[in-house]
This record gives sequence, C-alpha cells and structure tokens, in this order.
Amino acid sequence: MFVEYPCWMPVHCLSDIYCFIFQGHTFLIAAVRPLKVLSSAVLGGEKQTVRYIFNHTVDRDYASPHPERDLAALAGRMGLGEQAVGLMTAVDVRHTVSQVEQHGELVVAVFATAGVANLCSAGVAAPWPPGERGGCAAPAHAGRGDCGVQAPPVQTGFSGADREEGGASGRFGQQYRPGTINIIVLVDGHLSRSAMVNAVITATEAKALAVQQAGLCLPDGRPATGTTTDALVIACTGRGPLLPYAGAATVLGSMIGGAVYRAVEQGIDRYRAAKGG
Repeated sequence: MFVEYPCWMPVHCLSDIYCFIFQGHTFLIAAVRPLKVLSSAVLGGEKQTVRYIFNHTVDRDYASPHPERDLAALAGRMGLGEQAVGLMTAVDVRHTVSQVEQHGELVVAVFATAGVANLCSAGVAAPWPPGERGGCAAPAHAGRGDCGVQAPPVQTGFSGADREEGGASGRFGQQYRPGTINIIVLVDGHLSRSAMVNAVITATEAKALAVQQAGLCLPDGRPATGTTTDALVIACTGRGPLLPYAGAATVLGSMIGGAVYRAVEQGIDRYRAAKGG
C-alpha cells in the first residue's frame, strides 16, 4: 500500500514529483518524467536516468550478502520496473527529513535519513568496528589519536551486506552497528554531468560539516566526517537552462549545501532523540 508522504514543500515549487511511503518501510520519490541521476545507490548506482528513487528500512540485524537483489525484488513488488535506484537504511524512513531551497525558478529539495552509529573520518582514520580490534593492521598514518588511543584496523573484503546498513560480520569476523547517512538531492533544473559531480562534492562537504558541528567524534577524539556506509543520490529534472557548475561559490551550490546541512543536522537530532540521548 502506498501512502502519500506528508507535504514536504509548497505544492507550486515542483510539479510532477510525488513522495510516498510504501507499507511503512520504504520512502519513494516518483517522477512523471525521467530524472537524470548520479548516485552511489545500492540498486541502480550505474543508471543515468530513472523515474523512481527509494530509501528502504531494513532490520538492524539485516545480513544479506546480496542487498542489491533484495532491493530489486522490492522494486518489483512496488511495480517500479528497471527505472529505479534504491538505498538501504536501518533508520525508520517515516522519519525522513526534508529541506527545500528556492531561488527564482530554481528549486532544490533534499531528503535525508541519518544513522550515526558507525562513524568514520575519511582520509584520517580507519573505520572503528565497535568492540573489536582484530583484522588487518592500520595504515601508518592512522597512528595514535590525540587521546592516545590506538587507531582502529582497516578491513578489506567486505560482502555487500557489510558495506550497507546493518551489515553482518566481515571476513575477519568484525561486526558493524547499523549507521548510514542517506541523502537524496533533487534539483528542479538542468545540471551538466560535471555540475552533478560538483553537487556530490558540495553535498558531501555539507554533510561532513553537519556531522562535525553535531560534535560526533571517533573513539580517539578526532572529528567524524560521516559513516562508513553513507550513500548519495543527485537527481535533476532537466528543466530550464543548462547549469554547468554546482560548487559552493554558485547559487545552486549554496542551495544544495544549505539544504543538505540542515537535513543532516535535523536527521542527527532525530536519531539521537530516538536513541534517548
């Protein structure tokens, strides 16, 4: 059963785009016309145009070795066909946060769920599997943090489930708690392919800032930049003049950055409230 998602933006801002909740566990964006996309989605990450984008809640102990097959089966049950990209999270998608920016005819809508149990700091420290210290040796640059805590080891050879929310034990027997920040950026505009890559950079920087401003850190005290399983979808309608850039210095980049920052900030607050702290 599809239930229309509560109004997330003024109805005049974006036409032919609809949001639904399917059977209480899947947040779905449906477009009348194909959207151009660039994503790291579990399902359909290689696709360049789709009509559907969805984020699906799985159990915290989800441990399938083939998450993309599970999402494909779900897309089939929803009747989406091949025109879909899908994300996976242990966060209740009924708590999806939405933020909107509008400047003239240009509209940016951001949807986010933020689970932050599985923090990492990209380029500075390896992931920290809670309660575990086995596995491969950490890289030399990981060293010891400011608090004198040995940096966690690097893991390799994860199955698909280990890379995704609620992943099971990897080849070295370590287990990650569920924790993923999933972000969907929807632009009512016409982005070039390079602008979509720009948008990935801008959105990721805004996410990292929100995580750091929330005071989230690794066990050794270094600030986190996100989680090990974050996923991002950039989508645009293709309407209007071609937009060649989406960096932080542009109007579009400023809109994306602001909306992503607020959505992740609010998502973290909701996650903490649900966890009781």
